[in-house]
Amino acid sequence: MAGLSYDRQSLDNRMGSLVLALRDTFEAVVTLNDQLQNDTRFANATLTAATTSGGYGYTQAEVDSFKAAFLALNDLNSIAWGHTANANPNNYFFEAVKLTGVM
Repeated sequence: MAGLSYDRQSLDNRMGSLVLALRDTFEAVVTLNDQLQNDTRFANATLTAATTSGGYGYTQAEVDSFKAAFLALNDLNSIAWGHTANANPNNYFFEAVKLTGVM
């Protein structure tokens, strides 16, 4: 047969790799969310200041959107690890999808 084939070892490796990739991605999300929410380098005033003034040049709407995206993804991490319960259905990617350029 042409194409990708699996045996037990390749399936075990694929499953393990995906779990580790998801874990590492969630760790990165938690770290960036903490920085966006708490680090003075990413205060709204700095993020919205012009790049010529040492800022990042985002609009306040953009800042609100990406901070909300990472806050929601951080919540998803808490649910995935069983730290909090998902009381209400939520599209955790609602804001995050905007960061991909796809709407």
